[in-house]
Amino acid sequence: MVEIEKIIDEMAERWSSNIVARKKVSEFTGGSVSNKTMQNEDWKKTGPQGRFLLLNQVCYPKENLVIWLKDRIAKSWQTRKTV
Repeated sequence: MVEIEKIIDEMAERWSSNIVARKKVSEFTGGSVSNKTMQNEDWKKTGPQGRFLLLNQVCYPKENLVIWLKDRIAKSWQTRKTV
């Protein structure tokens, strides 16, 4: 899990802004998290903290998105069923 967190940190370092528009989360995550997923998470109030509107675009502070992604990785490994 530590290696995956390091990859997420590297993605964040490469991102040129301190914010990530919801429609760009897929680009930020290399296609692994879609805009629709983020919409659903926000609707359920389980999305990243601190989201805000900027010119009618939902955005997340980059650091909060990173924290949210790392939390989701931890939860998915904990609940993963072994075959």
